[in-house]
Amino acid sequence: MPKNLLFVVDNLVMGGITKVIANLLKNIDETKYNIDLLVLHYYEDMKVEIPSYVNIIAGNEYYSYVDESIKRIVKEKNIKKFFNKLKLVIAMKTGKVKNIISESRKRLLTKKYDTEIAFSDGFSHIFVANGDTPNKVAWMHTDVSVSNDSKRYYELVKESLLKMNICVCVSDKVMQAYKELYGIKNIQVIHNLMDTEKIINQSKEPMDVEYSKDCINLVSVGRLEWQKNFKRFANVHKRLIDDGIKINSYLIGDGIEKEDIKELVKKNENEDTFHILGRKENPFPYVKNADLFVLSSNLEGLPTVLYEAIILGVPCISTDVAGAKEILADKYGLVVENDDESLYIGLKNVLNNRENMVKYKENLLEYKFENSEIMEKIYKVI
Repeated sequence: MPKNLLFVVDNLVMGGITKVIANLLKNIDETKYNIDLLVLHYYEDMKVEIPSYVNIIAGNEYYSYVDESIKRIVKEKNIKKFFNKLKLVIAMKTGKVKNIISESRKRLLTKKYDTEIAFSDGFSHIFVANGDTPNKVAWMHTDVSVSNDSKRYYELVKESLLKMNICVCVSDKVMQAYKELYGIKNIQVIHNLMDTEKIINQSKEPMDVEYSKDCINLVSVGRLEWQKNFKRFANVHKRLIDDGIKINSYLIGDGIEKEDIKELVKKNENEDTFHILGRKENPFPYVKNADLFVLSSNLEGLPTVLYEAIILGVPCISTDVAGAKEILADKYGLVVENDDESLYIGLKNVLNNRENMVKYKENLLEYKFENSEIMEKIYKVI
């Protein structure tokens, strides 16, 4: 008889965690599990490839304020949102949110589950911890030593995590950060699954730009926000151009910093060599045809874009964020300290010493991503 599984996420906004859970759900054997996905803050227009055998449950209005920023609400001058967010904050601070969760679960969930997986950091952990499912699992994607959105609710989050049967982290660095901050004992690392067939197949599609053949083409992909620090990428690009190094850089993505980055590129007088291409439904051809992938992030949990790049045979240079060293392993690219100067020096050395690029390329010819080993670990957990 199939077991009942419930996955819980705060939302399905397009990004890293959403792609990760979509890949995971596609790989679970639906003949052995009845799978429900509770999306606490549900959007009607979510464009996510969730398998048809997964039953999606929408959260209620109360949970729609979990991922709403107070700063954004104040900027919108939305009085209703402000008071609803304030009520949620007070409930979290006083611990009353545990009773609210217990009551709302009775209305939202119509069956009993064998295993419940809180798949996004923060509130989903609290939601799952305050249910009666026998096997509770928390998934962690964030390096909380660098950024922790739940730090104001430390005691509530700690209590919730200690109620879990097991905690799963996407990288060693994420695991160490959670262990040190919350004192969790029953914790392990499972890397994210990757849809390698889709990545390779989509990389063969045409691009709407043509890369230059007489210079090195750099590419980066991600949301244009502080976490990804593409301003760092733009500034390092300028310094390399000023050094006389022939490069073109291509940035794929959209987000709140898009206009700021455009202004920075204009100020740097690099509009001819630093190209902001915007969001692409299929970024893989742009990665596949580049010479080098650049990750300039301040913060990551496990940067799946590095996996995507090396699956496509593209060497990488990355700042030292969680997961970068585990993925690149000193074989498929270079990891540098997490600051502007280190990224500049590292890129300059790689670009001036082409034998390093050749070495990484040769190593990538033998690279193979294995989903089966990861799925074995996931089945043991669920």
